[in-house]
Amino acid sequence: MVMVAVRKDARRGTWSRADKTAGRPLRATRDRIRASSWRLDPTCELRADDTVLRILVTEQTYAGGKRADGRVLDPDLYEDEQELILTMFVTPLEGFLMRSPNPETPVRVTLSQPVGGRELIDGAVYEHSR
Repeated sequence: MVMVAVRKDARRGTWSRADKTAGRPLRATRDRIRASSWRLDPTCELRADDTVLRILVTEQTYAGGKRADGRVLDPDLYEDEQELILTMFVTPLEGFLMRSPNPETPVRVTLSQPVGGRELIDGAVYEHSR
């Protein structure tokens, strides 16, 4: 997401850019939980006839360097003929947690139909129209 500040030159009646910032993209949320990123498990080759995705989920909130085992929620899944958009969520741990990198958590996601030739998209930071 980019935010731009503009100012108006009152004498000329024109607008010009005063400043801009490049922030991180907006992250999807569900029930006030930020979506977590995922990637395909590189140890498992994805085939067009697969109906199970083997992915590695990285929790976005602080978890004291712990995996998200047992805290991964049911994903949001959008499927059509061209793309498969998967958005993953992890229930955050409560209390004070050390700021340290979160390890990836292996997860399996069952699909209603084979992957086929569809593009796989991480819905955590993806905007689309349905």
